[in-house]
Amino acid sequence: MFCRNCGKKLIEGSKFCDICGTPVDTTPNNDTTTPAVYEETIKKTIPESNEQRDIENNKLISVLAYLGIFVLIPIFAAKDSPFAKFHSNQGLVLLLSEVILCFIYPVLYMIFFLSLMFTGSSVSGLIFLIVTILFLLLLMIIFIFIILGIVNALTGKKKSLPIIGRITILK
Repeated sequence: MFCRNCGKKLIEGSKFCDICGTPVDTTPNNDTTTPAVYEETIKKTIPESNEQRDIENNKLISVLAYLGIFVLIPIFAAKDSPFAKFHSNQGLVLLLSEVILCFIYPVLYMIFFLSLMFTGSSVSGLIFLIVTILFLLLLMIIFIFIILGIVNALTGKKKSLPIIGRITILK
């Protein structure tokens, strides 16, 4: 039997709880084998399902998915976790977006810089300025997506990122 107040296991035949002093109800119909306090404590400490357990076990490793090349850690270390796999996919898409952006910008930079240098055209200068501003805006958006992904992973949400969240690389 357990105390109906604090959940402590009671000694057979005791009239009061050793811990809280609550009188033990010894009526035949009273079932004190699983008190409400004990059940609430169990519910708080034991995850409700495998999915919840997976989320709790892989929150921190899922954060690594949004930190550049560290995306490889959850991909290989938690490959059986649907939660980690979801965030690894999101992080991988972000990483590939960054890499593509960082390869395209220097090429465009050189094209418009050389065009500006040899022609002296103000149109080339304006296009060069627009491309640079667009590059910086895209980098800022990627940074915001990284922050959103980290927050989603830490809060246990499998929420897709805007715009790029529907792209699936890992299955």
